[in-house]
Amino acid sequence: MMTVGALLKQVWFRILHLESRSLLFLWQMFIPGYVTQEFFAGRRKRYPHPIRFFFIVWFLFLFTLNHLTDFGTGLTDGFSNTGGNQKGTKIRATVADGQKFDFYAMGKRSAEFEKMRREFDSLPPEYRTPDTRKAIDSLLRRTYGKVPKNFNDFWVVATDSVETRTPDSMSLKLGFKNMRLANSDVFLLDADAIAIKYGVNKWFDLILLKQGIKTLQNPSALMKTYLGNLAWTLLALIALMSAVLTLLYWRQGRYYVEHFLFLLNEHTSLFLLLLLLIGIDTLLPLQEFWALPVIWMVASPFFAMKRFYAQGWKSTIWKALVFSFVYLVGFIVLFAAGMLLVFVFF
Repeated sequence: MMTVGALLKQVWFRILHLESRSLLFLWQMFIPGYVTQEFFAGRRKRYPHPIRFFFIVWFLFLFTLNHLTDFGTGLTDGFSNTGGNQKGTKIRATVADGQKFDFYAMGKRSAEFEKMRREFDSLPPEYRTPDTRKAIDSLLRRTYGKVPKNFNDFWVVATDSVETRTPDSMSLKLGFKNMRLANSDVFLLDADAIAIKYGVNKWFDLILLKQGIKTLQNPSALMKTYLGNLAWTLLALIALMSAVLTLLYWRQGRYYVEHFLFLLNEHTSLFLLLLLLIGIDTLLPLQEFWALPVIWMVASPFFAMKRFYAQGWKSTIWKALVFSFVYLVGFIVLFAAGMLLVFVFF
């Protein structure tokens, strides 16, 4: 009988083409620069292919993040309520009792309900009789149930509001600006109609408006797109920083691929460490002890460079500082470019 453990073991070995004894390489990944040094020393059979292993670890990392974060809970970071005297509080997807709601779907049905009530109130006086109102209210209750009340309760609890009713508007962040939108417009109009109604005609503001509405409708999709693009951002950054290392260590006459695999292995070990820490934190919260692995993650690239390139401390220190500065700038530029592409094409 094939057990789940045996099946996963077969998948692991078939994907990585490793023997059982080769699992020992996992702890070696946490020794800065060691696996890359061994790889180029000719001892390659005991280690998985660096590129393949990077994508496997990255997939596991994204899979873990997706299940441990609120990306799929309807979080609406771009919006805040503007009712009462509040300055604007982000709407949370989880209320006090731990229940999760589809904020957009609930808000849309509530807006439809209020629209029907307003249309009845706009009828001529002779049609707005008590019996007609009772009939309309009965029909609306049958159609929408308790959605309006649930939406009001959700809004009040989720925003810790001192108000007892849903505010009439919410604030949408457009870069450094805020745009106040009526709830009925947010839930009943599409982004193009909202842009026309509120006079949004600048290209970038229009993109931000559309992304804000899309994020409200499906917040998890945008976040998953960011995470997916982060992998390609890291690969582009690794390619860029490999060129930087080629310049820093040009006297050693190393090939570009050596620097590339060095950085690939170091990033893989970083994500492996994060996966391990997430697993430990799930069972036993690390709390303030997170500072220790964070310090190690910052310092380990320096020790990896010292081991792999085998230069003196002084030379390694100044090269590590140059590398860190270019890495930080490169990451910001590439990640910002990736975010812009997501905003334009998402």
